Amino acid sequence: HNEHSTGVKKLKNIPDKKIIYVSKKTDPMGNMFLYQKLIYEASQIHCINSSFIHLVDRLNTPAKLFYHDLIGSTLKLKNQWQIINY
Repeated sequence: HNEHSTGVKKLKNIPDKKIIYVSKKTDPMGNMFLYQKLIYEASQIHCINSSFIHLVDRLNTPAKLFYHDLIGSTLKLKNQWQIINY
């Protein structure tokens, strides 16, 4: 997830294979909870500080989790996230 209230952000260290971006613009239902199956089946999840990271953090996913600290915000997350600094 690379969309913040300030706009879409360019993320680094993203594998080039099988990328799915979750965004308001491409979400026909306007309901991020419909992505739960995708979250459970993902091998990697990359997020910035947004509502989507909090959904991912509360689900038990086997995916490797990456938090892209683009805007310098500190989050209290329960799962193990690898932090990618900018």
